[in-house]
Amino acid sequence: MLKRRTPEGLFLEYKKLSTPLTGDDRRNIAKGVCAFANADGGVILFGIATGNGTERTMPISRRDIPMVSDIVEEIRAEIAQWVSPPVVGIQFRTIGRPNGLIALFVPQSLTAPHMSLLEHRYYQRHGNRSLPMEHYQIADLFGRRRQTIITMEFKEPQLVSTGARREASIEMWVKNSGKAMGRDLLLAVDVVCEEGYQGEFGIRLDGWVDRTQYTGFQASFSKPHEKQYPGTSGLAGQLLVPTTGPERFGIRWSVVGDNVDYVEGSVIFAIRSGHVSSLSNEPPEA
Repeated sequence: MLKRRTPEGLFLEYKKLSTPLTGDDRRNIAKGVCAFANADGGVILFGIATGNGTERTMPISRRDIPMVSDIVEEIRAEIAQWVSPPVVGIQFRTIGRPNGLIALFVPQSLTAPHMSLLEHRYYQRHGNRSLPMEHYQIADLFGRRRQTIITMEFKEPQLVSTGARREASIEMWVKNSGKAMGRDLLLAVDVVCEEGYQGEFGIRLDGWVDRTQYTGFQASFSKPHEKQYPGTSGLAGQLLVPTTGPERFGIRWSVVGDNVDYVEGSVIFAIRSGHVSSLSNEPPEA
C-alpha cells in the first residue's frame, strides 16, 4: 500500500501504534472498530503513519510493531473491554514476524449500533473519516437491529428417480436478510396448476416424503421451521414434481412466525420434454 500510495477511505484506515498501548491508542481502536461496524465494515492497518495537511490520508512510512502476536491479544482485549455491544466476526492478520504490521478486519455488524465506552459515543465511517453519529442515525440502526426479513427461494429443479418414478426436485430455502433471528416460523406452499390437470405432487421433509393428489385447485403443504439466524439461508424441504405433469404450474408461498410479519410470494415453472424450469414470478390462474 505504501508503494501504491493507497489513501484512507470508506473501508481503510491507517494507524500508528505505541508499545505499550497509550490512552490515544485505546481510543483510536475503540473508535475505529465502532465506526466500521456501524457502517459497511472495513480494515484498520496498524503500523502505518500518514502525512499531514493534504497528505493526512496518505501512507508515508511503515512503523513496525514489536512482537505483533502479543499486541494482537492486547488489541483483542481492548476491543472486548471498550466496545459495546461486542462486534461478532472480527479477525486479525499479522504481516511480518516477530515485528511487523497488524491488519484488523471489522465486519458490518448485525447488532449495530456499537458505542465506544471510553468516550460514550457512537461513531460511523463516512468517506475517509470516523465521525460521531447523530441521534437520528443511532435511532435508525437501533430500528434495523430488530428487523427480521424472511423470504423463500426456489432453486433450479434437478431430476431425481424414486423407483420407477421420475420427478423434478425443487429445493425450497428460507432466507433471513434482516438483522434479527426469525423464530417459530410456519411455512405454507400451495401448488397451482392449469385447469384440468389431475396428478400428484410430493414434498420431502427431514428424510420422509408426503405426497398429495392434485384435485384441480391446489396441493397444500405446511412445515414448522424452528429458527433462521440473521444473514443465513436454510433448506426447508424439497418439492417433488412429476415430469409428466402440467405444462406449467405456480407455487404460492407464505411465511409467518414470532418476530416475523406475514410475507408471501410466488414463482411459476414450466415442464417441457420432461424438464422443469422456472419462468417468472407470477402464478398461473387456477
